[in-house]
Amino acid sequence: MMVAVMGLSLYLSYAIKTSKFGLGLLAIGQNEDAAAILGVPTPRYKALVYSVSAFLPAIAGGLYFFKSAFIQPADAFDLSLSTEALVVAMLGGQGTVTGVALGAYLYEELRGYLLVSETFSHFQLVIAGVLLLVIVLFFPSGLMGFIYSRFPRLQKVLE
Repeated sequence: MMVAVMGLSLYLSYAIKTSKFGLGLLAIGQNEDAAAILGVPTPRYKALVYSVSAFLPAIAGGLYFFKSAFIQPADAFDLSLSTEALVVAMLGGQGTVTGVALGAYLYEELRGYLLVSETFSHFQLVIAGVLLLVIVLFFPSGLMGFIYSRFPRLQKVLE
């Protein structure tokens, strides 16, 4: 079930990014007034993107708590969960669909290693913070931005 939701969210993200709606969102992000002058219905697009961006985490959260069969506020508003989501997005690269999937995979592999390691199991959040700092300082466009800068032809294939 979780894989199906992940696949649906990746497909929806890709469909939005490559559609006229995604182009309108990009224009709104650059200059909202200019986008409105060019005919982009900015209030409608902003309302739709807020709805979609709330829908996907709601589905993921509902499945997470359904799987655990116990709801506790500390689980929903945990600092480490928010930090991990930020690291995953920055690791893969902002604005890329494949980058976020790659970032999630790589971070979960690293996290799995850290959790079973006797030495690093208590420093998981510290390592995530250091990783976020390294990404921001040395790879501001994430791994996919680094890969695209080295191999520009891959951008047409992967996105």
